[in-house]
Order: sequence, then structure tokens, then C-alpha cells
Amino acid sequence: MTPAKDGALVLDLEDDVVRGMTTSHASDLLWPPPPITVSAAPSAATPAERAETPATASAASEAQAKPEPKKRSWPMLASAVALALALAFADAAFLAAFTVFALAVVIGYYVISNVSHSLHTPLMSQTNAISGIILIGALLQLGSTDPVVTTLAFLAAAIASINVFGGFLVTYRMLGMFSKGA
Repeated sequence: MTPAKDGALVLDLEDDVVRGMTTSHASDLLWPPPPITVSAAPSAATPAERAETPATASAASEAQAKPEPKKRSWPMLASAVALALALAFADAAFLAAFTVFALAVVIGYYVISNVSHSLHTPLMSQTNAISGIILIGALLQLGSTDPVVTTLAFLAAAIASINVFGGFLVTYRMLGMFSKGA
């Protein structure tokens, strides 16, 4: 609405979006707005696009009829077999903790994948809180005498720190979009 970028407002009532938002102008009431003339629907195909040769039509139908074969993922299969063998010889306490972890991964995947894209940025504050809890837990475990626990705690602290600071950076940039003059 300021095409010269000098702060001077230019009200173009011929623009459908500007006209739809304007409720009054020069003491005139402009509400309700006129019907929208722009459509988000795809335009209809032209006659030239609709006229296909028989060869292209049969090639397109063959491509739709025959799906590409799936590529097998041998590393994934080997990892699953190794995990099954490791779980077969694990103690009961580890199995209980692993079960909780596996269920948390599955539930987390379904919760996050079913969230609308417009809500992903507001969820960043929630993931920051969770990462903060992980960071505190990892810092408490860094003093352990077990080298495996210390290594895992260090990795957890590093990854959680990246997530927390990245979340703050995203939030800062998002808030910058709403500030005036910058």
C-alpha cells in the first residue's frame, strides 16, 4: 500500500484485496465489499492442451497403470534384525525403558505430522520447553562415572541446546516480521 516505500499511503480501490479490506474512504461507507472476481481454481485447459495424440494418451495411461517398483532398504532391514537380537538378550529394565521410548516416538510422530502447517511455528515454544527439560536432565547426568551415560548426556545436551537456541532464533525472526520500521 506504499509503493514508493516512503510511508505515503496509496489506496488503490481497483485492487480486489485492498477494496475487500477497506470499510470506509473519504467519509463514504464501502462495506460490504463487492464479490471477489479472482478465483483460486486452476484455469481450464485450452483446446490445444486438451487435444492429445493417441500415442501420448496411451503412454500416459501406461505410466499411470504401472507403478514403479519399491526399492528395498537393506540397511534398514539389517538394523531391524540387529535391534531384535539386542532386545532378545536385554534385561527387563532396559526393555521397559525402550518400550516407553518407542511409544513416545510413535505418538510424537503422529501428533506432529497431523498438526496444520500454520501451527508449526507456535509449537516451537513448546518444543523449546521440552528441549529445556532434556537439557536440564542431560546436565544432571554429565557428572556420571559411567562413560556411556556421560557420552549420551553430552550428546543430549548438545542437541537440546541446538534446538533451544534455534527456537529462540526462529521466534526472534518471527517477531521481527511484526515490528515497525525495521
